Amino acid sequence: MKKKFTFVALTLLLGLFSWTATAATGWFSDFIKLDVNGAGVTAPTGWYWIGSNPSYATQLDAASLGTVTSLKLDGADMKYWGDGGDRTGGSFFYEVKSADGVTTYTAATEVIWTQSALGGNDFQGISSGLNVNLLTGIPAGTACKLTVWAKSWGSGGDSWLTNGGLNYVATFTVGPISITGATGITNGTLYSTLKGAFDAINANASGLNT
Repeated sequence: MKKKFTFVALTLLLGLFSWTATAATGWFSDFIKLDVNGAGVTAPTGWYWIGSNPSYATQLDAASLGTVTSLKLDGADMKYWGDGGDRTGGSFFYEVKSADGVTTYTAATEVIWTQSALGGNDFQGISSGLNVNLLTGIPAGTACKLTVWAKSWGSGGDSWLTNGGLNYVATFTVGPISITGATGITNGTLYSTLKGAFDAINANASGLNT
């Protein structure tokens, strides 16, 4: 009888440990904030959702941002949950590569957000004002992809928002640089690099216009 009780108690203990170690977690209403061509990030403009559909703003995973002359990452606004209130923090990641994946322009970068409790088992992570230029080092005319993913953590382990491991991707092409109002340069003249535009301005500028 004693052996049977010991076996049952051990089984219950192992079952409790297993439940605790695999406490359920999830995500809802998750956004990346992008300033595309100076349009700003006032919601819903510049808000792109990942994960499940919140019926608001634009889906990043299906988005083509088109031709961009300015693309800045402002931050993220993520909501997630964990059974037992076991979420203690979170972060999102971003990366920029050529469309074929061969060239990396911005290596995978992690941004830890500020977490707040929403009540119950729900939490919110917010990051804003990053002002990251996602076009750094990319030549004009280059087709690229922006990839993002996220995770939260706590006593129940990490919870990943990764689209089944494929992550969430938006595509864009870097547009040429247009010059307007510069001495000796026809308005609308296009340059493939910012250096080329500045060189042209410097070569033509004089006196008060320098």
